[in-house]
This record gives sequence, C-alpha cells and structure tokens, in this order.
Amino acid sequence: MKTVRNNRYRRKRRRSDRERFLILAAIIGGAVVAAAAIVVCLLVFLPKKDAPTPPPSQVESQVSSEASSAPSKPAVDMSSVNPNAATAISEGDLAYQSLYPELYVPIVEKIPVKDGDKVVYLTYDDGPSQETERLLDILDQQGVKATFFVMAQGKNIEDCKKWMKMIVDRGHAIGVHTYSHEYKDIYASPQAFLEDFKKMHDLIYEATGQKITMFRFAGGSVNAYNKATCKAIIAEMERRGYTYFDWNVDSGDSEKGDNGKFIYDTTTQEILSHQKSIVLMHNSKAKKATVDQTAAIIEKAKAAGYRFDVLAPSVKPFKFKIPE
Repeated sequence: MKTVRNNRYRRKRRRSDRERFLILAAIIGGAVVAAAAIVVCLLVFLPKKDAPTPPPSQVESQVSSEASSAPSKPAVDMSSVNPNAATAISEGDLAYQSLYPELYVPIVEKIPVKDGDKVVYLTYDDGPSQETERLLDILDQQGVKATFFVMAQGKNIEDCKKWMKMIVDRGHAIGVHTYSHEYKDIYASPQAFLEDFKKMHDLIYEATGQKITMFRFAGGSVNAYNKATCKAIIAEMERRGYTYFDWNVDSGDSEKGDNGKFIYDTTTQEILSHQKSIVLMHNSKAKKATVDQTAAIIEKAKAAGYRFDVLAPSVKPFKFKIPE
C-alpha cells in the first residue's frame, strides 16, 4: 500500500510540474509578443531621425559650388589669392560668396619697387571734407599725386560726391575706406563688410564713374574689432580681386595732442628711414594741421631724393600680419 501511494504521489507531482511549465511558457510567449508589438509601433509611428550631417568639407564644397554658379560671377584664379585665403574661406558659412556678383575686379600681379627707387605714397583716410579742396591745391602746387580712401558717414552726400569727383578729376587715386566707419557693424561678418563696401563703392561710381579696385580697412586690416572675422573678410575681398593697403608710416595726425610740428617731425623721420613709404594721413575736416604740413613734408622728402606716386592694384602693398 505504501508503494502504491508513492507512485500515485509521483504521478501527481509530474502533472503539476508540467502545468507550471506550460503556464510559465505562456507568460514568456505573451511577453515576447507584447515586446515585438511595442517595437513595431515605435518604428511605424515615431518620427524618423534627421539624416546624418555631412562632413564640413562636403558642406563647404556644396556652398562653394552654389556660389560659383552665379551667372555673372567671374572665374577666380585661387593661386593669386593671399595664402591665408584658403584657410579663411574654409571656415564658417560661405553663402556671402554669392552676394554682389558685380563686385569683382581682375587680379593683377603685385610689383615691388626696384632697389634704389625711393618712393612715397601719400594716402589720406576719412575724407573727403571741407579740407579736401585746399589739400588738392597744395598737391597741385607741389606736382604730387596722392591716394584718397574715402567714406561718407556724417557728410552731406552731395558735397561728398562733389569732392570725390574733384579728387579724380585732378588725377589722384581713390579707393573705398568705409561707408559708415562703424567698426562693430562692418566687422561683424564678411556679409556685413560687403554690404558696407558696396554702399561706398556705388557712391564713388555715381560721383566719379570709376570702378574701384582698391581699399583700406577702417583701423587697418587687423584691429581690435575684427579679430574673429579678419581672415574670412580678407580672403573674400582678395578672392574678388580687390587690393587693400595698410601702411608703414603713420603721420601721427590721429594722436592726442597732435600739432603741426609733431606731424611734420613724425612723418619726415619715418619717410627718411624707408626706401618705400605708404604714409597714413587723414583728410577729415578736423585735420587742418595735416593739410598745413603737407607742402613741407613733400619738400623735405624731395630734397632727400624721394619721388611721389599714387597707389594702384599693381603696387605691392604693405599688410599687417594676420594673427594665427
């Protein structure tokens, strides 16, 4: 009897184990089905992720291709561009390259002065002004031509146009300085610089009929306001063929406490220490002392064997060192 009872117990236990296994399998199977259903729902109903961002080189290539497709844009020989241009152009958004397709000029070879050729380029920023005509008369008397980098902000536009025409009609060179002279605005981006440049470019053309080929940066090509943008701006302007000129002689006429003697001494000493001088001077209405000293400065340089000339795109410029 005891054996029968044990067998009966074992059979009952095996049935119980099978039932528990079937229940567990059903639970696991239901969980798998439910998980699969959740995955399907996620794939079907959730929004798709954005396509992966292409590498920067591809983005730059696409933008450059679009920019170069502008119908009236001239081809550019990149071998003639400043060696820093390639680096600067490869940084950031290049959409500004497609702006203002009329703002292109031929890239020309820059020719250095020959050994022994002592030359002075007088350059005047911030004009024209009420002092321009008097300055032009002095230059005529000395038989010297100069270069004027002009601006318009704060001036009567009709007077400005009259004085600019006078500069060109008397045989002097003219270039863009800036329209607004607002450093924070014009150096905010290459696009902002181009907008300001075009405004002054068009005003000069309206007044004189000349297409501008050269310019001077307000504050020089490297200054406290354009540290983040100077490389890109320089690269873009050189890519378009424009030539910019910094200076190696500062007349000091923008220093505090400047006076006629200080301007004369500073300018002549610096000129006599160089074979080639690009002289920074100013032609705003407040710079009467600069005009007063112009004849004496010219006479001192002539006596030392220097000749005077105007800047042109073919003149090898002085350029401030671009920061790394």
